[in-house]
Amino acid sequence: SRIRLEGSGQEAAIRRFAFARGGGTDFRPVLAEAAGLAPSLIVVLTDLDGPTGDVPPGPPVLWAVPAAPDSAPRFGKVITLAQ
Repeated sequence: SRIRLEGSGQEAAIRRFAFARGGGTDFRPVLAEAAGLAPSLIVVLTDLDGPTGDVPPGPPVLWAVPAAPDSAPRFGKVITLAQ
């Protein structure tokens, strides 16, 4: 499921969104759909628990994680939100 957020003041929409939990996300279809929107950057809020696949064509990927991962993904930049 996806939502489009435009401009500022989107906190209420984000809080209403039902985020999947429990890990095991296959990021390949998520990244393919996001790339199809022609963004400048793809930001993924995740625990990185799931397959990322090979380096996808298209925009750079920023993985925003709650804590430092045990191992880095094969592509993209990781930022830790706990810092």
